[in-house]
Amino acid sequence: MSLDIFNYYIIYIYIILKFYIYIKIYLQYQLMIVSKPTQFNDFIINKKIADRLATFTTDNLQNIFLYGKKNIGKRTLIQAFINHLFTQNNIFTQKITKNFKYNHKSYTCIYTTSHYYYEIDFLENVKHIKKIIADFLLNLCSNATLHNKYRIIILRNVDIVREKNLNALLYIIENYYKYNKFIIISNNSSLHVFNSKLMKLCFNIRCYLDKQEINNY
Repeated sequence: MSLDIFNYYIIYIYIILKFYIYIKIYLQYQLMIVSKPTQFNDFIINKKIADRLATFTTDNLQNIFLYGKKNIGKRTLIQAFINHLFTQNNIFTQKITKNFKYNHKSYTCIYTTSHYYYEIDFLENVKHIKKIIADFLLNLCSNATLHNKYRIIILRNVDIVREKNLNALLYIIENYYKYNKFIIISNNSSLHVFNSKLMKLCFNIRCYLDKQEINNY
């Protein structure tokens, strides 16, 4: 066997093995999606991140910025995090579509609410992000809570918010911290693209797939 043929053979074997590994990871990840954990003790995939989030309680909670590629388990982590904070299993939520007026113009805000938190997906509200931040969020966050307890606000897809609107959001986070704790989720996996002030106001956690965790699944 000539050297060239041998090299081609090695390259062929390498490609086959690489393809097998990717297929294995994909199938294991799809299985994980079907059986989403609801408690931190149930996590195998994203276990390291779950352990970091588990160090927080309602007494020491900070603003949290969770970022990473799409469909990597961020939403599952946050739902389990809420269950962890309030010692719950399945929290009842209600999705609301409501019309508001801002500067004499009406807009629609879609959000999820429960006894424990509010959740806004900026992608669902892409046409009205400016109004939602300047009106809905500002009014919500500026109101005091009962017994000086804070409310939790989950903001998804913050990476689509333009800089001017993001600065308005940062103003709310910075000035109304007494009554509010923010959990901010982004589908961008590169930390350097984010506003430095946002990172300073939050505890930053990168969400990624750990190959060792996948192999242990």
